[in-house]
Amino acid sequence: MTALLVAISLLSMSVAFAADDGNPQNSVAETDIALLNQKVDEASELYDSGNYGDAVQSASEAIALNPQNANAYFRRGTAYNELGQHEQAIADLDKAIELNPNDAVAYNNRGVAYCNLNQYERAIDDYDKAIALDPNDAMAYTNRGGAYNELEQYERAIQDLDKAIELDPNYAAAYTNRGVAYYHLKQYERAIDDYDKAIALNPNYVAAYNNRGGAYYYQQQYERAITDYDKAIALDPNDAMAYTNRGTAYNELGQHEQAIADLDKAIELKPDYAAAYYNRGFAYNDLKQYAQAITDYDKAIALNPNYVAAYNNRGNLYDDLKQYERAIADYDRAIALDPNLAVAYNNRGNAYNDLKQY
Repeated sequence: MTALLVAISLLSMSVAFAADDGNPQNSVAETDIALLNQKVDEASELYDSGNYGDAVQSASEAIALNPQNANAYFRRGTAYNELGQHEQAIADLDKAIELNPNDAVAYNNRGVAYCNLNQYERAIDDYDKAIALDPNDAMAYTNRGGAYNELEQYERAIQDLDKAIELDPNYAAAYTNRGVAYYHLKQYERAIDDYDKAIALNPNYVAAYNNRGGAYYYQQQYERAITDYDKAIALDPNDAMAYTNRGTAYNELGQHEQAIADLDKAIELKPDYAAAYYNRGFAYNDLKQYAQAITDYDKAIALNPNYVAAYNNRGNLYDDLKQYERAIADYDRAIALDPNLAVAYNNRGNAYNDLKQY
């Protein structure tokens, strides 16, 4: 049993808006207004060039000049999102929305922050508000579809992503996220069609290559999957997910040494990546390097105590080592976590047979 991960694309957008009655400046001296506008524009330019830390600094200087400037909080919150400081992003976007309750993009970007904190219901609430304010915003539909994907509500995700594509037929992220939904519904051909469109629109779209590789993997087209993972890694050599997935495909081809090299790299890039340890354990298991396999399964379970496949596979390994009680304990745990996992019941039954407990 192997583990494969799929990326979901969540997008944030920075859009300037003019000061209005919800964004008062009448307490600021005329010379300070010019400086304030300069700092807000500076934050925008720095954000657009990827200098998120400097964008935060410029927006902070604007806020110091006028603590009632919604645009400055919006800019800083959006930059915090990109820096992975999602709690700070939410605090700033809360303030931006308090000062300007009709800014659809602020709700969208706060939704992105909530998604990054795995608070998907709260994210959907924000995307709902963004769509109510701007029913033609393809990004908000795309992001809400991404949140529904995370909640495994794939049909609702597809409805949102259909709408996003209707509004913007050239929106690569909408095709990618709809591909994710089709992938989870095991409609792999439709998923591949969507990933193809996303890549045609954006030939440097790492997530689309990675995800299309996942669809090929589940069609047992492992060489094609590896080709897509190669492309993802060429575009982003620090993508631990792509190394993990390529290692998984090499495992399926019986190329376990290459798999281990990829999984070593994934773990180097992301030492807390449970799936990388799990899949490396799978490779060591097939190479009959059982001690290393157990160590990797142990690590995967330590990082993710609900990792059903790791319990099942560690149980298989203990069974091969004739440590039947330990195997049964692992199958028990797998079944407790997933009562519908038929393979674990079968494996546990075999272990009881080996113990002559009929």
